[in-house]
Amino acid sequence: MTSGEQITLVPMNREMYHELFRGFENDPAIFEDVTAFKPYVYDAAKVDAMYDRQLSLGRAVLAVMWNGQIAGEIRLHSIDRSKGECTLGIHLKNDSFKGRGIGTAAERLAVQYAFDEMKLTTVKADVIRRNARSQHVLEKAGFHRTGEDYRSVYYSINKSIDYDKEVITMDWMKLKSGSDVRGVAVGENAVLTPHVAMCLGMAFARFVAEKAAKPVSQVTVAIGRDSRISGPELLKAAAEGISRAGATVLDFGMCTTPAMYMSIITPGFNPDGSIMVTASHHPYDKNGLKFFLPNGGLEGKDVGQLLEAASTLTPENTPISGKIIEKPFLRTYMDLLAARIRKGLDTDVPKPLLGLHVVVDAGNGAGGFYAKLMEELGAWVEGSQFLEPDGMFPNHIPNPENAEAMASLSAAVKKVDADLGVIFDADCDRAAIVDHDGREINRNRLIALISAILLDEKPGQTIVTDSVTSSGLKKFINDWGGEHYRFKRGYRNVIDEAIRLEGEGFSCPLAIETSGHAALKENHYLDDGMYLVTVLIVRAMKLKQEGKTLGSLIADLQEPVESREVRLSITEEDFRTAGREVIARVMDYANAADTWHIAPDNREGIRISFDLNGGMDNGWFLLRLSVHDPVLPLNVESDVEGGVKQMLTALYEVVKDCKGIDFTALEKALA
Repeated sequence: MTSGEQITLVPMNREMYHELFRGFENDPAIFEDVTAFKPYVYDAAKVDAMYDRQLSLGRAVLAVMWNGQIAGEIRLHSIDRSKGECTLGIHLKNDSFKGRGIGTAAERLAVQYAFDEMKLTTVKADVIRRNARSQHVLEKAGFHRTGEDYRSVYYSINKSIDYDKEVITMDWMKLKSGSDVRGVAVGENAVLTPHVAMCLGMAFARFVAEKAAKPVSQVTVAIGRDSRISGPELLKAAAEGISRAGATVLDFGMCTTPAMYMSIITPGFNPDGSIMVTASHHPYDKNGLKFFLPNGGLEGKDVGQLLEAASTLTPENTPISGKIIEKPFLRTYMDLLAARIRKGLDTDVPKPLLGLHVVVDAGNGAGGFYAKLMEELGAWVEGSQFLEPDGMFPNHIPNPENAEAMASLSAAVKKVDADLGVIFDADCDRAAIVDHDGREINRNRLIALISAILLDEKPGQTIVTDSVTSSGLKKFINDWGGEHYRFKRGYRNVIDEAIRLEGEGFSCPLAIETSGHAALKENHYLDDGMYLVTVLIVRAMKLKQEGKTLGSLIADLQEPVESREVRLSITEEDFRTAGREVIARVMDYANAADTWHIAPDNREGIRISFDLNGGMDNGWFLLRLSVHDPVLPLNVESDVEGGVKQMLTALYEVVKDCKGIDFTALEKALA
């Protein structure tokens, strides 16, 4: 099922029964076990007789309702209260309701109904041997096979043995967050449980075996985690799932997300796939899983397949058969970063960073070891903070975009008069820095800084970013001899587009999102915040020898006088359609308005530039549909005072009567 689809069970009345059976007409599959595969023909009198018979036999007949319309029926029959059992049967109305997860959801609800409402303890089912699809649906719903004969396969689910209400009734697809798995992992509302992690481990091992075209017994999967308090338990469970599938596990313990991929291509390790247990910068009670193959991170569709496969598994019933080997990788990863620093400085001396003062802020995530690396290479790290892993994140959110986190690092740098400070999120795939004077270098400034370094080495290259970058950044990149290519939000989108352009003959050394996700071509287009910082530190060392700082490289970056983000909630159930209609309204207006200029290089939503207060192209807004949420994010920047309010006022007049949008946030911005 997709998000927004709702499945419920309600008692079947006579009118609904007729509606259902009219939908069965000319369906050759219905009742195939008793009609020898002959098409069913609707007969009102026979339907009445069948309905009366169901009631006289005391059967529970439930209508499967899909978004308010009848999609099929569930029958709980052969009820034996002395044994506490019944038998389940299901028929969906027609093929339009099949293959969408509706049957699985309905069967889970029927089991819950039998246990909670009918006070039974066992639900049975039987399926014709040749009907593989129905067998698959039952297994996804939590039933396990109890036997078979020449004609049928028999299933059962027992409340005390097989039934975990939270697992059986949960929507596994709600764990999908883009190309990751993510959910609450701590407390009574936890959905990312050890059982779920074990199922995902088993499913991923089998997925890797299929992709590698070899038996799962020959597969090796590496797994690591960040500092979250649920990390050790989830890692252990996922590792067991991999092992129960028959694969070998390399347990890296504490690690970083980029390192998990690097292990795949590092001699002496070379697993066939890897898993990182992390939820990036999210609160302590969240956690998640990221998956990697030799060609990079899994895409969203692959994660959807994994979740679907995992939802059918009961790995606890399978013995551990693969090895679980503790084999830390962080030391090897540190050596790779050290090699990049020596290469960048063209030296093989033991301490190439002597004289450089770097403050490291790990935010109590997994990146505290970077201070040790800096010290080993000769840098001074006095003032470094929050290096010890602590999954409660007691000092500040481990997020390079968080104002409190950046302010903390800025204060630490100024206090000890360091050359620069670096900060990572919990799993180190994002980063930002602070210059000698405490100036924060993240978002547009960070993109400008790394772009300047790369374009200084080789002008004429294309820098791929997300859509919300500033106009000043585009001018900055052009002035450094590069081309700025704006694409969509979402770090996977930006990376994939850079790879595509590279394949078409463009030179794309960098794919970077304003959030701090940065992927360098020289580093396999892996979004690695620690690698990005390492490249910046190489240049910082060179500039220090010239008496300059990193900030000097972006002195000419034009920054807006005003900027603001407003998030408009979409209240319609079909939020994507409602959001697209708003964007279309703005597009139509802009095409007819002389003062609204549609950006020719925009590839997401609609970006409009304005000529404010007699100037030219000195303000803009971008309105787009969120990748995952029912929200229209609106980003606005102006090079003149009062410009943001001017543009928001103009936009509000265009969209204020659009249906299904909550304009409260925009109205507050105008107040």
